[in-house]
Amino acid sequence: MLKTWVVEDGSPYQILASFESLLERKHLGRKKLVTTHSTIGLVAEWPEVSRVLGFFSKASKPLGDSRVYRRITGGPPIDLREGGSYAAIVGEYPWSLRSLYKDLKPLMECFDEKGFHGGASRDGETVIGLTKLAKAPSGVLVEVLTNKPLEELVECLSKYYGGVESVGSIDPDLVPTKAADRLRSPEWLRLESRSYNIESVSANDEGFYVRFTAWVEEELIHWMEVEGNFYAYPPAHVLAIVGNVSQVPPSPGLEYEFLAAWSSFIDVAGINFEDVERAFRELLRKAGGDF
Repeated sequence: MLKTWVVEDGSPYQILASFESLLERKHLGRKKLVTTHSTIGLVAEWPEVSRVLGFFSKASKPLGDSRVYRRITGGPPIDLREGGSYAAIVGEYPWSLRSLYKDLKPLMECFDEKGFHGGASRDGETVIGLTKLAKAPSGVLVEVLTNKPLEELVECLSKYYGGVESVGSIDPDLVPTKAADRLRSPEWLRLESRSYNIESVSANDEGFYVRFTAWVEEELIHWMEVEGNFYAYPPAHVLAIVGNVSQVPPSPGLEYEFLAAWSSFIDVAGINFEDVERAFRELLRKAGGDF
């Protein structure tokens, strides 16, 4: 049984940050509101026409009148209409993100009986995001964003979790201000595109990909960025590992250090380590390295 709260009349920033309130509620087990091992969630009707990016998405399409937001979970971007719906579920899951994604397939099939491709329904109307949570041991966050109405979203959650119990509402003004402010900061949104002269992509049959772009001059990599519809934890560590490839020549040492850091510290789903390895080696080759 999934216990849920409703976020009413919240801004997109408040809705996307409100899972922080769920973490606070998980710590109230001693008051018998929820237990430590409960799976709890929140749902909300989406308030405006928006594009919501996955953590590693690029804002490359023309935006039109859409506002742009970036969520904490990976997966593909989605163009949401006013009246769409959102859910965030916080639970305990001790295994890998790859296993979690596989276990969520019955939930995805409720939104699209043909299943998902690259983290999105075949019609592009629903996406799923997932990551682990640093604040909760073995904790995971699953996000569902869909253009289906809230009633249909709750129906799918109820089928997957064996029922939904509505507990109450979350006042959006009580969502941690720091969390909402972080989601609106330019550093988080990362909407400014950078010119690049080298790129490499590795994709698989499940519709997931990882893409590296870089600016290279005279066989010196000045900077590198990562893009994709994959899932990874810790997401900020991925950006840090990629950001460390700066002002360096392509070399076997760089290859070893980058891939060793990724394989040691990053848990991924959608793509696998071999996809990352293939894309990074291709980038080094294009940068002038002898690989």
